[in-house]
Amino acid sequence: MVNAKTASEREKEAIEYLAKHGITDLLQKVVEDLIIECPEDPIPFIVNAVYRRSGHAPPTQPEAPSSLAVEAGTESGMSEDQAAVKIQSSFKGHKARKEVEDIKKKKGGAQPEPVKEEMSEDQAAVKIQSSFKGHKARKEVEDIKKSKAGAQPEPVKEEEEASKEEMSEDQAAVRIQS
Repeated sequence: MVNAKTASEREKEAIEYLAKHGITDLLQKVVEDLIIECPEDPIPFIVNAVYRRSGHAPPTQPEAPSSLAVEAGTESGMSEDQAAVKIQSSFKGHKARKEVEDIKKKKGGAQPEPVKEEMSEDQAAVKIQSSFKGHKARKEVEDIKKSKAGAQPEPVKEEEEASKEEMSEDQAAVRIQS
């Protein structure tokens, strides 16, 4: 048998043929489109995707039943522009989800720590003021308890009181925060 080829030779030739004509890449892209869109009727979608991806026009006399010759967008009532926008947005979403998945894999699946909300300057000032007022109130309560127990409250230095009043708001905020 002169024409007899081994299975590995036939497989090698088949792989070369598919690569030469770009069939493997074409089918991979069509399957990706199919997975992204998940149409109710996948067969017409696949047929149209093959024509669209390959750059070939569909035959004028369809070989398949007319139900398979569905033009993009006409089945759902969308215009070509609307269909293009839908396809592009679906693909961008797919691409973004894939990037997020890749980032998670690189980080070992660890979830990023939640970002603490930034406070505005006013919110920070209110927080500082409330903390200081709470400190001051606790000190007064402590002094009242000491006076009831017969102990003398700690005398406040007049210099310290005066210097606090003379401080600017920024200096006071720094002093309270430290």
